[in-house]
Amino acid sequence: MLSQLSDTADTLELWIKVQLLWQSLESVFTGGDIMKQMPLEAKKFSKIDKDWTKCMVKAEETLIVTTCCSNELLKNSLPIMYTELEKCQKSLEGYLEQKRNKFPRFYFVSNSVLLQILSRGSDYNEVQQYYEKLFDSVRRAVHSSPVKGQSSSIVGLQGISGSDVEDIVLLKPVQVQGNIETWLLKLQVQMQETMKDTCERAADDCSEMELREFVDRYPGQFALLGLQFNWTQHCTDALDRELLIVWFFFMVVLCCSLLFLLFLLFLLFLLFLLFLCMVLHWFCIGFALVLHWFCIGLPIRLSYFQVNVG
Repeated sequence: MLSQLSDTADTLELWIKVQLLWQSLESVFTGGDIMKQMPLEAKKFSKIDKDWTKCMVKAEETLIVTTCCSNELLKNSLPIMYTELEKCQKSLEGYLEQKRNKFPRFYFVSNSVLLQILSRGSDYNEVQQYYEKLFDSVRRAVHSSPVKGQSSSIVGLQGISGSDVEDIVLLKPVQVQGNIETWLLKLQVQMQETMKDTCERAADDCSEMELREFVDRYPGQFALLGLQFNWTQHCTDALDRELLIVWFFFMVVLCCSLLFLLFLLFLLFLLFLLFLCMVLHWFCIGFALVLHWFCIGLPIRLSYFQVNVG
């Protein structure tokens, strides 16, 4: 009895694992675009789904847990189904990784959301709800009216914040055809080119248009950018004017300083001349005294000496 309960517990544990795997893969391989792009895995899952349905029908008929879990067909089928479902899951993960490599923004969403996007890629109306998960501030894409024999085109993007709606028209429409990652990548490139062109036009118009007209014409992001351009330009002009005034006062101060320095040099030159005049004056006085002594004083003393000696 104990051995039977232990086998029943092991069977139930494996049964639950198979059920979880089957639930996660059932919506992927039973319809949508993924089934068309992975035909081998879809065929393998279809066979597993039939075996799983037979097991569940047999379990519903039995109703007794121990009796149902001791069924040899069930005990032999569950490990095989679990192995095959794991192979399908690994193939699916490899498939999702390929899609993410082609369009890296798929890394922003979980596997379950990505599977929903890929399975509904052929219907652009079903993809509308996923744009804000892939692109920031993009609520939905604006499509053109489909022409007979041609696929629809994305002509613009729309952002919604509360009651405010903001539309941006793409430079070139993007055809919604082929794999979803292909036209989403084209949409991303066209979005970047449109943003670049809008930025260039906003930079040119921000200084020429009235503020209200400029804000009403351009999206909010570029209206803020234009205001920052204007603020920077006004600050630059103000600094240029202040720099001119400062330069003028600097030149005035420099000229005054040079004049004052020249005045000081002139005073020093006058003092030097005055000093030279005083030196020459005292030199002349000294020279006159010496000359007077030699010319007058010395002969008088000699004559006086001769009279006294005689």
